[in-house]
Amino acid sequence: MAILAFDTTTDLCSVACLNKSKLTTLAKQTRSGKGAAADASMAAVLIPMLLECLSDNGLALAEVETLMLPRGPGSFTGIRIGFSVMHGLTIARNYNVYAPTLFDIWAYAYSTSRILMLIDNKQGKFYAAEASNGTVNYSTAGVMSQTEVEQLKGPYDLITCDQAIDGLTRPEASVAELLINMAQDTNLSIYQEITPYYLHNPAFRKLDASSLNT
Repeated sequence: MAILAFDTTTDLCSVACLNKSKLTTLAKQTRSGKGAAADASMAAVLIPMLLECLSDNGLALAEVETLMLPRGPGSFTGIRIGFSVMHGLTIARNYNVYAPTLFDIWAYAYSTSRILMLIDNKQGKFYAAEASNGTVNYSTAGVMSQTEVEQLKGPYDLITCDQAIDGLTRPEASVAELLINMAQDTNLSIYQEITPYYLHNPAFRKLDASSLNT
């Protein structure tokens, strides 16, 4: 199975492709701040990165069978960039498309742990959800302030975040590489919902540190 995966939801724009057993990955820090300029940088580098990754792998776009991308949460514009590229590619060819959430991806990466996952929205808040044994508890999805994040003492094996923050774990593998790993280890049919999962999704509610410290 030839797979092309990419991520534009976090600051690290990443691309990965798998052709049989050959894996190629690329990643580039593109969003150091917030606003239109930061998102424009993400849009400008994604297509060249996709083409470079395919070329380095020796894989032609016409040979790709499956596309994978996270459907959110993350940068609002970043999610739209990813979906726009995905829709543009599927106009030319009928790919299999799978889109787990970023929470699903991190839960997979730390499947033996009880974790709290945090995503920085660049406005002094974090979007959070718990996961245990590889499964996200979406009933815990919510919004926390920077102060509340600093007060966390919950019974977690680790707290992971998309930013380098003291005391928190930032996943070593890029999101695109984790997507490739998921494709080989999990039943992708559960990720066929191809709709954006935005940070303003009604499922998100305000959390406080005490609600998670149990």
